[in-house]
Parts: sequence; C-alpha cells; structure tokens
Amino acid sequence: MDGPARTRDAARGAAAAAGLAGLDVHVLPIDVTSDESVATAAKRVEGSYGRLDVLVNNAGITGPHVAAADTGADDLRETYETNVFGPVRVTHAFLPLLTRSAAPRIVMVSKAWGRSR
Repeated sequence: MDGPARTRDAARGAAAAAGLAGLDVHVLPIDVTSDESVATAAKRVEGSYGRLDVLVNNAGITGPHVAAADTGADDLRETYETNVFGPVRVTHAFLPLLTRSAAPRIVMVSKAWGRSR
C-alpha cells in the first residue's frame, strides 16, 4: 500500500512484512480502539483491492500492573478496548471484504501473557 506503514513500532511492522518475502503483504495503520481509524482502513483496502483474503488481529496490551485491590474499571478500559472490543470492531468492519475472497481467513493472535496459569 502507498503511504507509511505504522504499527506501535513502524520499523518492526516493516521488518515483519519484509520477513514474508515473496508474499503480497502490506502493513496498514489501524488504531483498533477507534471506529474511525478502523473504518478508514477498511475503505482503503476496499479502494485498493476490493477484497481481503486474510485478516490478522494481532493488537494486544497488558494493561496496568497494579494490585487487584487497587484496580478499578477505568484502569482496565483501555485494555478491554484494545484486547476485547478491538478484534470485534476490526473483524466486523472487514467482514464485507472477506466475503469477497475465494478463501477468506481470519487469524486471531494471542499473547502468552493472556493464558491461564
């Protein structure tokens, strides 16, 4: 895609895409906590390609590192916006483009810190 690639770390996003040499991979800037950002990204893909073959939901944050007794709902809001509502928001926005693919795929990436111990 034209324009700058942006992830939380643009260099890492570009390096990840470069590591998939031989594949038609593009890094697309999306703030998964923003309806506007997600809608803009979906429109950009639609305008450039008309469909989406693979959606990778890879955003995730750990949230605050405070004792449970000191954690309030506001402390977890950003974490839930990113880790829970973000993948729902992104998937919902890109579903119409995925349905246009001959073999659509959705990949949900989880972090090791999210598993039960």
